[in-house]
Amino acid sequence: RLLSLNCFVLGGTHNQNFIVDIEENKYVSHLKDMIKEKRAPHLNHVAASDLQLWQVSIPVDDLEKELENINFARLTELPPSKELSAFFTNVERGHLQVIVNTPLLSLNCFLLGDDSDRTFTVKIQRNESVSLLRDLIKEKQAPHLNHVAASDLHLWNVSFPIDDLPSKKPPTLGPKMRSEKLISAIFRSRLNTNCVHVVVRVMTNGKYHCDSGFILLIISSRRPPSWATAICIYVPSCIY
Repeated sequence: RLLSLNCFVLGGTHNQNFIVDIEENKYVSHLKDMIKEKRAPHLNHVAASDLQLWQVSIPVDDLEKELENINFARLTELPPSKELSAFFTNVERGHLQVIVNTPLLSLNCFLLGDDSDRTFTVKIQRNESVSLLRDLIKEKQAPHLNHVAASDLHLWNVSFPIDDLPSKKPPTLGPKMRSEKLISAIFRSRLNTNCVHVVVRVMTNGKYHCDSGFILLIISSRRPPSWATAICIYVPSCIY
């Protein structure tokens, strides 16, 4: 028997549910694979095995309200080794059957001017914005950043080995991360846990501060801002 399961990935809007057609004798692990495929490229950064699935029965018309008050402790999480037939014996039309949760992204961050061995990790949902990432970084680095407004933290998307930090010659940095951008729009592929993903720079009174010999240069051209590049070079300690 073919099941048509109405699914929803947490973090989306209430009208972003989707249907997965799957044989009832398949396993929950197969359903995870099909959900990942169905939601590409949005779930490209996640291994199918890392998806969490819960069985529900929620009228689609009430989805927005129900999701605000849902208690996951009372739901049945679907184990990957079980057949779907053990859970979905009566699939109601017009109802949501499966809620999907993606694991938090773990972003390795480095504050320019800090010691090279003081990288730190921030966990964030992929559907959140860069603005929230700034808040989390400020919170993670308390009390060191207590004197800084989160909006004065400038972030760059990078990918270079953490082991390269002591050389004070990290490679070219990536584009600056704009506040309104979603994390999912920036980190589309799986992350290398041995790399720095975000470089943080503090700006106060319109000036970048550096203490350990790093200066961040933003080299722009006549191209749109998204094409601007940033590089990091080593010079004596300074404020500019």
